[in-house]
Amino acid sequence: MTINLNSYRSSSSCNGKALAFTIAGTILFTIVLFYNIQSTPCTERADRPRIIKTEEERATVNETYTESVECSDYAVPQNVTQKGTFWVLNNYVRATERPKCLESITYTVPATFPFLENIPALVDRWQGPISVAVFAPGEDFFRTIDSIAYLRNCEMDLIEKYVTFHLFFPEDHLPQSSTPLSSLYKDEYDCSEEAPSVLEENSYRKKNELSFPINVARNIAKDNAQTYIVFPSDIELYPSPGLIPKFLKMFSTKGLTSGRTVYVTPVFEVEERESIPETKSELKKLVASKRARFFHINMCPSCHAFPRQSEWLSKDDDVDKLGIFAKTKRSGKFNVWEPFYIAVKSDVALFAEEITWEGLSDKMVQAYIMCLLDYDFAVLNNVYLIHKPGYKNHRSIQSKYVNKNGSYKKKTLQPVLETIFGRRNGCAL
Repeated sequence: MTINLNSYRSSSSCNGKALAFTIAGTILFTIVLFYNIQSTPCTERADRPRIIKTEEERATVNETYTESVECSDYAVPQNVTQKGTFWVLNNYVRATERPKCLESITYTVPATFPFLENIPALVDRWQGPISVAVFAPGEDFFRTIDSIAYLRNCEMDLIEKYVTFHLFFPEDHLPQSSTPLSSLYKDEYDCSEEAPSVLEENSYRKKNELSFPINVARNIAKDNAQTYIVFPSDIELYPSPGLIPKFLKMFSTKGLTSGRTVYVTPVFEVEERESIPETKSELKKLVASKRARFFHINMCPSCHAFPRQSEWLSKDDDVDKLGIFAKTKRSGKFNVWEPFYIAVKSDVALFAEEITWEGLSDKMVQAYIMCLLDYDFAVLNNVYLIHKPGYKNHRSIQSKYVNKNGSYKKKTLQPVLETIFGRRNGCAL
């Protein structure tokens, strides 16, 4: 179900520099899969590697891909869709710059309004299109649009330029407003006022004990991406600078075509008060001094371990040249791997939407399907992701959600997946 929206007003009042869906049928879901803190201080940096800009660069990339891919540029649709029990306002607040489908990579992330504080640091490092799907039930809808208006008007100009926001909510937790939600957002904020509160304990979601349908958000963010290549990630993971031009250059001679290969970016975490490393050399020094380490190493070390990771860290790479360090399957010793990767949009399997954030291991089903389909996982050599500063040593376990996730995966979803895709030795869920 799709409903068109009227265009919204997009004018900046100041330029200050302050600051599930429930699956109706498991079989239908798997068939679709088959086919297809304090805010980190951040300012705009003139030395950030840029995305493709000149007409000559665009022509080179487009010529490379034209004969090998199906990719067309189209106007960004601003509409309302129904996704199971959720209503989705797609492209509710749109970025002013809309890249052609072959000239950049879209970073796609899920969020609730407290996590939007990560946007400045994220866009500063990514320097390209970002698609954000925000779960905004009830009163959280209004706090979300206040946060977006603040970010676009009172933070860096790059946010307005690159970041597009999609909002969604359950049909039984509708935001109550005398003004139609489709025209409620106003792109203005008095930057002399305090920034909107990001305290999650005061949120409508917490007060009403609503779980976060993180995979619904992931799918919305990915589906609305305008580029041929996407990077499905998380909003607290910051990429190494210059990743977009490096990746596009890596395939500038042969093109990147659709197929069962994805390109993995290793993930690290740094101490709470540590600066985020700008280069692999800086990252190596932080790890050597025990101020950085592999992601989730004290929570689930196998979930983000990758082949020869110690060698990856010790290897000196040409900082301007991106290549494949190692290639593997998601099986054997890596059978619980939940990697973050860059891929052709059509190669990104949908995330299982009944799996919630509170239930943990929310990317495991997608990775399991990719194992059954015999995907190759190519680890990139000199780019990385850094989690928002602060070591993750534990996470509060909410047993009812963990048990629900586990039961659904094992008793309901796994038998159906194996019926459709077959079994493969070494794959685990």
